Amino acid sequence: MDGITIKKGASYWDYNVFRKVKFDHFDFSLHGMIGDEFASCEFGKGSWVKTVNTVVDELKFRDCVFRQNPGQGSVFGGDFTNVRFEGGTDLDVWGSMRQVWIAPGGAVALQRIESSRIVGSHPYVSFDSATDVEVDDVSKGGRLGTVNKGVKNLSIHRADVQRAVLHSPLYENCLFENWEVQEFWIGKDATFRNCTFRNIHHQGSGRVRARAFRGLHLPEHAPGPGVKSFFNEDPSDYLFPFEE
Repeated sequence: MDGITIKKGASYWDYNVFRKVKFDHFDFSLHGMIGDEFASCEFGKGSWVKTVNTVVDELKFRDCVFRQNPGQGSVFGGDFTNVRFEGGTDLDVWGSMRQVWIAPGGAVALQRIESSRIVGSHPYVSFDSATDVEVDDVSKGGRLGTVNKGVKNLSIHRADVQRAVLHSPLYENCLFENWEVQEFWIGKDATFRNCTFRNIHHQGSGRVRARAFRGLHLPEHAPGPGVKSFFNEDPSDYLFPFEE
């Protein structure tokens, strides 16, 4: 299906099923979709919905490949299982993602993700919740963040960012290593269980204070000049090794 352009108000796809369909040069920016399922489909160059006035809800993607990721600002999402995003542009979607592979390139902003891999370097990575997720590199002076929901078995192997935000209420079995961070913000209600912070370099701005650390590993920590260390502090009051 090549060159599909849906004009405003022209149609909706309601609870259709597409199997082994290739879409290319499509424009769905004004196209409503409700309950549609895409199985073993390929999406080439195209545009997804970009207006909140168009309804897009309950979509399902199984064993699909996106050659070009949805652009920033798209109202696009649903239930993704075993999906590859091979484009290098921004990926900004809602919904849940399982067994997802995301190629290097643009910013990544997702809601719920599990059992997935984000390879190569990205300038921005953000999750509402994450379970069994591996992130290679967040760099180019961008940002990374986890907010609102719990995080479990998340590994971020490298980061060179302006701001890092860890505001989720619970982190379990996480690995954060090889970070260069200008601003580091950790929520005061965050709890860390069996997490490792390795080779973290913090330049000194932001607030780093958490509710509790259990089984925390800090093999290498290098605070920036003038950044306070907690090692001689009362752990009941101050439970992270650096704060401005």
